[in-house]
Amino acid sequence: MAINSLVSFFVSTALVTLLCLLFFTAIWEQRYLPGAAPLAFLILSISWWICGSMMEDVAKTDALRILWAKLQYFAIETAPVLWLLFALEYTRLINRLPIWLRRNLGWLWIFPAFTILVVLVNEKHWLIWSQIIRVGEILRYDHGVWFWIAAGYNYILMTSGALILFWMISRAPFANVMQTAILILGAFLPFIANILYLFKLLPPSIGDLTPTA
Repeated sequence: MAINSLVSFFVSTALVTLLCLLFFTAIWEQRYLPGAAPLAFLILSISWWICGSMMEDVAKTDALRILWAKLQYFAIETAPVLWLLFALEYTRLINRLPIWLRRNLGWLWIFPAFTILVVLVNEKHWLIWSQIIRVGEILRYDHGVWFWIAAGYNYILMTSGALILFWMISRAPFANVMQTAILILGAFLPFIANILYLFKLLPPSIGDLTPTA
């Protein structure tokens, strides 16, 4: 990567990360409002994903790139859960859930925690990345069985959160409709970017645009 491009990339990523952290701080001050706490942690998760993606791109060795690709999974696997929790709290739908279900929402974290563990020891089983191949200046990650299982779980959570917000739109005043529609659009941009990446609809040189989106 040329020096000018590297500096531009680093500065733009740093600014986006700083903006995310400012959003986190502002929202955390309102954490007692419905949905504020999971939204704050969702933004924090996204900022970590962006930083990890940047570090992966600028890493000098393949080993470091793979390490940063693994560390991004702390965000990749937590973001969908936080999105669903935000949707449930923001719409107050969580209050309509049966008490037993409300008390057991913590089980949503079991699958992401296990997936992160699987990622960290991928070289033992190759269930996340079946092989890692260098293509020019980037690494191409061929996805293994557990990757697709984890992706399916994440898509279920993301879609569920969006459907809950759509349900709110159908019942909310116009002002709240616009606010909720913006939230849904913001969620679906990385969702679409991730689908383009997973199904190889973008040139390999572009890589994964999900954290940027």
